[in-house]
Amino acid sequence: MTTATSPRPRYTPSAIALHWGMALLIVAVYGCMLGSDNFPRGSDTYLLLRGLHYSLGLLVLPLACLRLALVAR
Repeated sequence: MTTATSPRPRYTPSAIALHWGMALLIVAVYGCMLGSDNFPRGSDTYLLLRGLHYSLGLLVLPLACLRLALVAR
């Protein structure tokens, strides 16, 4: 429990980097999803953006697990 006189807990630089890295990753995943809708189904660009969407999205799960592991210790 923190009181008015105790210092606020600080996050480690690795936790901060992981937080912002995941935030950027989630924005990129969302951008790929929205961007692919601007191209006809089956086109090279559509398939590239969908592939990036899936691949980047799969990175979110292990990074989230890593964040939980860092917080739990």
